[in-house]
Amino acid sequence: MKIEKISENKLKIMFSSKELEENNISVHSFLSNSKQSQNFFLAILDIANEDLGFNFSTSNLIYDTISFNNKFFIIIVKQILNSYMENCNNEFIYKLDSNTELYAFCNALNKIIPNLNFKSSLYQYKNFYFLKIDFKGLDEKTKEKNIAIISEFKTAINFSKLALIRFEEFSNLLIKDSAIQALI
Repeated sequence: MKIEKISENKLKIMFSSKELEENNISVHSFLSNSKQSQNFFLAILDIANEDLGFNFSTSNLIYDTISFNNKFFIIIVKQILNSYMENCNNEFIYKLDSNTELYAFCNALNKIIPNLNFKSSLYQYKNFYFLKIDFKGLDEKTKEKNIAIISEFKTAINFSKLALIRFEEFSNLLIKDSAIQALI
């Protein structure tokens, strides 16, 4: 594994599928953002903090992963300012592994968030469902409260703008703008 500090707020992490196997993580598990792969990623960030002074604990991160034939991986991690996140990131995507998990997630949100006053769209890619929640138009306090509530159940996937465009291009849009309301 090799970790490079590209700039004050950007890291490049390179590793092989063999290193994943050494940590009891399959390539499939890593690419599907499993709990094991998340722990592996956090351990890498801890190493970056200790060795390179890359402190990620007080900031938001975005990352892009590049895979070369599922044998070699590069992850670019960038720290972003909270104000950037608040001003630019109004769309959050949540991956759900089955229709049972999807319905349970939507029903839980319906019970704990009054009015569901945000847009939600449902996509399918391969055998997975992705719920995109758009908080545009909400005041900051309501947006932050909704994000906090949802994060108790599920962690959002961070896509770059380019990755989001590609995701929307290659996935199948099932329900536009009112997915949660349609599924409850």
